[in-house]
This record gives sequence, structure tokens and C-alpha cells, in this order.
Amino acid sequence: VGTLESFAARLRAQADAMCDLTADRSDYHASLQHSEEHRAALARELEQAEHRRRAVIDRRNRLDTQNSELEERVAAARQEAAASREASRAIKASGPPLSEVVEMLRQEDDAAQGLKRRHEELVQGTRLRRSEDEA
Repeated sequence: VGTLESFAARLRAQADAMCDLTADRSDYHASLQHSEEHRAALARELEQAEHRRRAVIDRRNRLDTQNSELEERVAAARQEAAASREASRAIKASGPPLSEVVEMLRQEDDAAQGLKRRHEELVQGTRLRRSEDEA
């Protein structure tokens, strides 16, 4: 009887150990599945991050290209401005000051007005003589 009881106790202990192993195995599989789901989620996040990284690189490249084009346009505009300033200096240096040019134009206009008045006087004088001759 003692041997049978000890055998039964050993069988119960082995059954308990097997239940514990089965529970451990079930926990392990659940943990493994959770880890696999977590790994898949991390892989999706990594793929999305890589997509965003490529988009940022593409945008940076486009901005670098635009910046280079703008720098070229600014350099060309600066060269144009420098050439314009130089041409303006050359024009100023080659001729009389602007105030003198304005005065010369004013004098020419006064002379032209005088000639116009003289012409009108001559035309009036000619008309007057004709009417006297006719009379």
C-alpha cells in the first residue's frame, strides 16, 4: 500500500509537472506570437520611416536645386547691376552734368519759342501787306 501511495504521489507530481510544462509551453507560444506581432509592427514602422526619410531627401535635393538656381539668378542680377552702374558712371563721365543738359534744353526751347513767335509775326505781316495790296 505504501508503495502504491508513493507511486500515486509520483504520478500526481509528474502530472502536475506536465501541466506546468503545458502552461509554460502555452505561455511561451503566446509570448512568441506577441513577439512576432511586435516584430511585424516594428518592421512596418521601419518601412514608413524609410519612406519618410526618402521623401525628406527628395525634398532637400529639390530645395538644393532651387537654391542653386536662385543663387545663379542673384549672381546674374548683381553682375547686371554692376554693369549698369558702370555704364551710368561712364555716361556721366563722358558728358556734361545733368543740370547743364537741362539748361541747354531749356535755352533751346526758349529759342524755338522765339522762332515760332517771329514766324507768326512774319505771317501776320505778310497777310497785312496782302490785304493792303488788295485794297
